[in-house]
Amino acid sequence: MNKVAASIEGLERFSAGLPWAELEGVAMPYLNTDRAAAVAFLKTLQLEARFGLNLIISQLSHDKRILEVGAGIGLLAGYLNSCGYQITALEPGLGGFGVSAALSTAVSTRPEFSSLHRLDLPAEKLDADLQGGFDFIYSINVLEHIPDLENAVRGMGAVLENRGEMVHTCPNYFVPYEPHFGIPLVPLAPRFTVNFLPKLKDSELWQSLNFITAARLNRACRAQGLMMNLEPGVMLRTFTRFDTDSEFRRRQGSSFVFKIFLFLKFTGLLYLLGKLPASWGTPMVAKISRRESNSRSAKTSF
Repeated sequence: MNKVAASIEGLERFSAGLPWAELEGVAMPYLNTDRAAAVAFLKTLQLEARFGLNLIISQLSHDKRILEVGAGIGLLAGYLNSCGYQITALEPGLGGFGVSAALSTAVSTRPEFSSLHRLDLPAEKLDADLQGGFDFIYSINVLEHIPDLENAVRGMGAVLENRGEMVHTCPNYFVPYEPHFGIPLVPLAPRFTVNFLPKLKDSELWQSLNFITAARLNRACRAQGLMMNLEPGVMLRTFTRFDTDSEFRRRQGSSFVFKIFLFLKFTGLLYLLGKLPASWGTPMVAKISRRESNSRSAKTSF
């Protein structure tokens, strides 16, 4: 297999070659047979793959063993595999995401995905004796859906090489906002939001949420001898996407968070978000490594 450097342009070409119309039909039974919902879901997968590649591209190397946790359809992992990277795609299809497993199966026989190494087990079942070690582990908007977060961190830590690194991006529910539904949450008690929006009780997506916070993830890491650093300025960059990313603005233009953006922008308060501690912002980008592999000067955001 040829080894080429990953790029956004390459990902777009790879994605354009997939049978998206056929995949809509695969997704529809999981989305109330709503074709528009299937189209929107698949578009979101493509945007998340692009976002994910931008997030991890500086960490990629053909010499590293890479694990994507919660790979979904395997779009990003499949592309990286086609570039010659040593990547494994983990996707158990749990927590209301059976659609991801179905789509993954649908594309698995295509030449672009046939050689992709896949694991269909939850992260807490990872075992270095069975799967070996990984130099780089990442996830894109996945940790908030893992039922047993602490044991998932333990499992990922168990297969992380001594000088390896993890990068995970997900919501930080310390901020009382739910991005999947675009709704505010009851502060400090997000599960009580169903008392005000009872329809949420019937949503598999809502039921899958563990309401992860930066503090909880940090505790889980520390328990496994891992060090977590939060990337600063993530919330500010997310808000400014309303000005720079037309597709993001189209999808979120009527949301609660867009109204917050308008208020902050026109009051001149927007850039104060960049002054907040990273642990107070959402989403968060957590970089995790073993304590002994960090320099003495490394600091967490806590």
